[in-house]
Amino acid sequence: MARLLSIRLTLVAIGIVVLAFIGAYAISNSLVDIWVVLAFGLVGFFGGKVGMDTGAMALGVILGPMIEENLGKSVDLSRSVDGGLMSSVSSATAGAALYPQSGLPALREGLPFTRAARKDCR
Repeated sequence: MARLLSIRLTLVAIGIVVLAFIGAYAISNSLVDIWVVLAFGLVGFFGGKVGMDTGAMALGVILGPMIEENLGKSVDLSRSVDGGLMSSVSSATAGAALYPQSGLPALREGLPFTRAARKDCR
């Protein structure tokens, strides 16, 4: 076990990339899948360089289709876009409280006192 931990991280990263390409190609034997892996890899690489959270990006790519599918199912079951999801008082209250919070990070970046407070912390 200790010898396994002594492998250089560059070799581990190369192995992960090679296995990702092999796995993508093996699913449908298509070079388009290789280009998709390469594109998402570049998005993740440059996103990390810019300062984006790569873990959140990976979760979004993995969980996004499942969330979209299940939201579509719930809309189909309720037979409307918002009537079934906001039909009870508790779900409407939760939605009213959570929807404005999606814009708070962008709002906090624009406020001058938060930028000054961040400079003082550094």
